[in-house]
Order: sequence, then structure tokens, then C-alpha cells
Amino acid sequence: MKLLHGTAKAEYLPKKAYENRFYIATRDKNIYTLQGKAVIEKEKKEGNKLEAKLTILEDGTIFELPYIYYPGYEIRLDGTINRDTFETENGFLGLKLDKDIEVELEVRYSGTKIMNMSNLISFISLIVFGVYIWKKEN
Repeated sequence: MKLLHGTAKAEYLPKKAYENRFYIATRDKNIYTLQGKAVIEKEKKEGNKLEAKLTILEDGTIFELPYIYYPGYEIRLDGTINRDTFETENGFLGLKLDKDIEVELEVRYSGTKIMNMSNLISFISLIVFGVYIWKKEN
């Protein structure tokens, strides 16, 4: 995934999102159906968490979720993790589902394994440094 400098706020955007900055600026914070047919109910988005009830009416229905595509999003369908996500043409998080499915969708950003491992190493390093400083003063 190629990243490009995106805005004056020094954010970095994936290439497709950078090329569609106007789309990003004017897009609603809802789930879009890009292909196929579906009913979207009880849609609720708060920060980096999204919940909705999806009823798929046509095979191969493609959704565009209201998040710019970055690795680390966790999508659960009826509580089970779904790893079949992709980047849409607009640079957003995409999901493809089959017909005759009614599911509870939950999306959260949990970070990548590398990010989580880095946070753990940093935390351990901070504790070790604190113990070092404490022992040095005593």
C-alpha cells in the first residue's frame, strides 16, 4: 500500500484515497452499497466503531464502509472475524458478502500486529527505564 502526503494537517493517505480527496470531503459517514442489493438497518457510527444490521438480497453485494482503508480494521459478522476486506476504488474499506445472509456487522480499529507489538515493547521499555531510574536514586 503506497502512502502519500495528503493534507495540510500532515496526514498520510493511501494512494487511492489521496486521489479522491474531494470524495472523502463530501462523503457521508454511512455504509454505501457499491454493487448488488442490501438493506442496511440500525446503522450506528461512533468514532472508530461502527455497528449495523445487513440483509443481503443479491449475490456478491459490495459495501463501502465509512473508513479510509488502512490495515488494522477488524470486521466482525455475527461476532466472527471476517478478513475478506479490500480497498475500494475510492480508497475506503470494502466488504463483499453473498446472498441470503442477514448479519450483525461490527467494525473497529484494533491496529496491526506490528503496531500492537511495538506498543507492548514500548510499555515494557518504559517500565524497565522507570525501575532503572528508581534504583539509581536509591
